[in-house]
Amino acid sequence: MWRSTPRGNGFTSRPGQNNENERLQPGQEHHVRGRYFTGRGRFPNPPRGRGRANTQRGAQSLGDLSSTNDGNTKSKGKANYGGTRKKREHPMGYKALERMLTLYPDEVVMQLQMAMSGYDLLIDQEEDITPDKICLLMKVLSHASETRSNRENLYKLFSITFKKNFINRLISFSIEFGLKAYSENSETYFDKLCNVLNVYANAMPTHASDSITLLLESCIMNIQKMSTLQEENSFLRKYQEIKHFLEEYKQRLGESGYVEHKKRHRGRWEDDLAPPNDFRELSVLPTAEDLNDNVEPFLRRNIVQGKYSNVNHYLDVQFRLLREDFVRPLRNGINEFRCKSHSQNRDIWIYENVKIVGEDIQNFEMIHYIKLNLPKNFKIESSKRLLFGNLLCLSNDNFCTLFLGSVCDRNSEKLKNGIIGVKFDSDIDLHKDSVFVMAETRSYFVAYKHVLFALQGIIEDSFPMESFIVHVEPHMRPPSYLAQHAVYDLRVMQSASMMKESEASSKLFQHVNKTTEEQNEYLPQLQNVMVMSELPYWPTENALGLDDSQRRALRSALVSKLSIIQGPPGTGKTFIGLKISQVLLHNSQYWKNPNQASPILVVCFTNHALDQFLEGMSHYTNSIVRVGSRSKSEIIDEFQINKLVKALRSRKELPADVYEMNNNLMWQIRELESDVKSWRRVVQELLSPSGILRLDVFSSEDILPDTVLQQFRGMNLQTWLLDENLCTREDMEEIAAKSIITNQLDSNSGFKSNEDVWQEDLEDLYADEERDRLVDDEDLVEELKTGVTAHDILKYEIKAKTLEESLDDLRQDDDMSDFNPGVVAIIKKLRVLKIGLKTLPRNTEQVKVLENVNFRKLDFQSRWALYKLWLSRLAEKVKKKLLEAEKEFKRTSKSWREIKDQEYLHIMRHAAVVGMTTTGAATYTNVIQALQPSIVIIEEAAEILEAHVISSLTGNCQHLIMIGDHQQLQPSATVYELAKKFNLETSLFERMIKNKIGQVFSFFFDKLKCMNMNSGMNH
Repeated sequence: MWRSTPRGNGFTSRPGQNNENERLQPGQEHHVRGRYFTGRGRFPNPPRGRGRANTQRGAQSLGDLSSTNDGNTKSKGKANYGGTRKKREHPMGYKALERMLTLYPDEVVMQLQMAMSGYDLLIDQEEDITPDKICLLMKVLSHASETRSNRENLYKLFSITFKKNFINRLISFSIEFGLKAYSENSETYFDKLCNVLNVYANAMPTHASDSITLLLESCIMNIQKMSTLQEENSFLRKYQEIKHFLEEYKQRLGESGYVEHKKRHRGRWEDDLAPPNDFRELSVLPTAEDLNDNVEPFLRRNIVQGKYSNVNHYLDVQFRLLREDFVRPLRNGINEFRCKSHSQNRDIWIYENVKIVGEDIQNFEMIHYIKLNLPKNFKIESSKRLLFGNLLCLSNDNFCTLFLGSVCDRNSEKLKNGIIGVKFDSDIDLHKDSVFVMAETRSYFVAYKHVLFALQGIIEDSFPMESFIVHVEPHMRPPSYLAQHAVYDLRVMQSASMMKESEASSKLFQHVNKTTEEQNEYLPQLQNVMVMSELPYWPTENALGLDDSQRRALRSALVSKLSIIQGPPGTGKTFIGLKISQVLLHNSQYWKNPNQASPILVVCFTNHALDQFLEGMSHYTNSIVRVGSRSKSEIIDEFQINKLVKALRSRKELPADVYEMNNNLMWQIRELESDVKSWRRVVQELLSPSGILRLDVFSSEDILPDTVLQQFRGMNLQTWLLDENLCTREDMEEIAAKSIITNQLDSNSGFKSNEDVWQEDLEDLYADEERDRLVDDEDLVEELKTGVTAHDILKYEIKAKTLEESLDDLRQDDDMSDFNPGVVAIIKKLRVLKIGLKTLPRNTEQVKVLENVNFRKLDFQSRWALYKLWLSRLAEKVKKKLLEAEKEFKRTSKSWREIKDQEYLHIMRHAAVVGMTTTGAATYTNVIQALQPSIVIIEEAAEILEAHVISSLTGNCQHLIMIGDHQQLQPSATVYELAKKFNLETSLFERMIKNKIGQVFSFFFDKLKCMNMNSGMNH
């Protein structure tokens, strides 16, 4: 695609990309022209230079104008303040269209969509439209397409415009112009239409490819016929590039594994088809393409009975199904929002008018604060909205582009004011003046994200339990660590005090096992048991303290690489699982590598189940580490990993290299955090200045051209900008009015006289004064705390605060009054400075021209427009430095987190047991991969999605024990179709049972026997 030109009539490089070079209003000055509407029933401000006849009763809004057949407008009376308007009967007229060209693009977008504009009637009218009027309409649409702050509404305007009948009318005009000789109308038509189609194609490629293909072909064909058309080759190339872009877009969707709904038939499954791409190259986070309602991703069913082709086939199926289970509700919800459905959206929560209000660094993370309007019935304590980790999708272009982040600060006090902290997943530059729509997923994003990343990181050659999980081979083998003549000590079955000291407690954690030694008549026959021997040669039920079925389960679980324990709640599954763990710990010399010690890894679906299982293990070992902070068990609380880290750090028992690296990186992070905050303050000050910078600040940063510097010889910026003779009352009134419009003051206040406006703006200025005092004090404290390295850039010739202090000093003198010449001079200078600082920026291209004129002849507003241009250039340079500092901060923070992982790893290696939830296992995938546990026990295995189990395993897993009941509970998938038709709700636990893989033991005990077994845990 061809890129945009400075005139804003070119193409962007990809769908939905905002054109940074678009101009707000080409060829016109950047002061207020026309009417601003910020609320219902509000009077707009009249255009300058068009007379003041209507100011006493308020200018007419567009809603007060209706077109006559000849295109003229007439007054229809007073503005309607929120009442029901009479439906307009006539389409928009010629003069009303002409007036649109005098407004800013974002105003045009809004006004064309107003019910009384008649624009929709113009688009739908059956009567002929003259060539002049269609050309004018293209000019208006092209002008509207240049909006940067109102993109979402622009797409609504496109939806109103590009209907089938109107597109056919455009095709007819293309043919009509193609048959005629060159005219100004034909060139205007093809030029402006091209601009509009370009923006439409980039912003809404799916809709555009379905609707404007014939129109593009017609334009290309007819431009080729018009051999005398000026700029023919340029027009032709641009239309061809739009057509080529849409064709490539469709092809790219196909290559990405997407097919169109309307061409897809679910009559045949795709289970035997090869995937269109490598799942490892897919984005874990949703993309704009994922949200397209006309496409569907490539999916294959989870194979419940039978084998997979290979590991890659297996991982591909699991990854795509799990990702779609998360993405589809988001896709459905956003497309329901796009269609403006009035039904309650059950897939996502939508927030409109979302704004970025600040930035900060917390817990070594870059976060943005956003302000949103919460529903009236929102209750912070009980609501599931905006929970920590929830995914948020922000967009200002109807979700053609996405900014993805997650909730990271849910402070209840801030939330009362609708403010939350968000961590974005990539480096982005969000403008604070942008308004977004935000979608929040109802599903728990953190769990999906970590598991999906973990699946992508699995190496095919080291996949655990491949023969069983992938190839479903029924022949069961013993764990690879277990030799044929291995002799186990089973005395711990009768006496927990027999647990060997190395597994019963940890010197590192200073946890001592408090069990007392016991004597039992069965202990001698339990001391040396050939564990691989057949069941008849095993100790008796009485010796083991088990019944026959438990005895069988214990023996088979110890000698089987994959063991499954199944039964309803209360039947003793957890009891036998704890006994198996106890025996394995006591005989750890067989499975523990002395050169790389690793614990038993216990993984549960819920925190409650994890606490219960670890509590059971605490009866025979205190060498436990519990990962995650959501434990509600007082018994397990002392094993929480962060508490252990803190204790070791206080005793200086962490490895010296880890301790030193942690301290070094912490120092670097603090320095970088200071730099980032400093540059942010500089950028903010440049965008909202509190005074006039010194000229050498601009010259040292190469902001000013040599021609500009030459004109400033013998003159400083203060003298040039604060010439009070140039600051007329008209300037003051206009700047004050613009400021009020920009800040969207009370829309119910009605129209005010110029005197009222001026008085209110002065009150505003004094309010700003007080705010600036507070900001300056806060900045001073921050500078003293952090040492601002960017402070040298902000060298002022004069600041409002300095003038205020001088004024206060003079007023403290009893002899001084406000009529004293010295006081009057300062008041005048302060007034002119504050008025100048309130001046709104103009269009960049228009202001650039002023650099080539005699500065001494410029009026007040033009001088300040130039100064604001130079400030914006300097701000762009500083933003680059800020971006570099932020990137370095993120890199250093990532390194620091890796050091924190090393602390975790050090502690885990000194433990006998490590417990975590499936989400925790996925979160700390790198730690688990380094830990390489040989034995993994999965509790609640029947409730866990298969992908979650796989992400908890490593290539060194030699023994897998799963405990659960698939007949009572199944994994919970978000999407019903994926759960039922694609078998996503079938767990690995159930799949292994259905394929008769592993040693499966089902328990159906009566309550009395269960109680006896559970009480036996205390012996």
